Amino acid sequence: MDYLFYFFKKSLIIELLNKPWGEDMITKEMIIRINELYHKSKKEGLTEEEIHEQLVLRKEYVKEIRSRVKQKLDSIEFIDE
Repeated sequence: MDYLFYFFKKSLIIELLNKPWGEDMITKEMIIRINELYHKSKKEGLTEEEIHEQLVLRKEYVKEIRSRVKQKLDSIEFIDE
C-alpha cells in the first residue's frame, strides 16, 4: 500500500509539473523570478518592493499548485473490488 501511495504521489507531481502553462497560470519566467528573489534575499536582502513582489508571486504559485492538485484529486474515481 505504501508503494502504491508513493507511486501515485510521484506520478501526480510529475503530471502537475508537466502540465502546460496557460495565460492565467504561473509562467516559467515567474518561477525564475521567485528563485532570483529567494537567492537575493539570502545574499543581500530585499527592498520593500521586492518583498511585496516575492509575496505576490509565491501566493500565485501556491494558488495554482493547489488548483492543479484539487483538479487531479477531483478526477479520481474509486472502484470497489
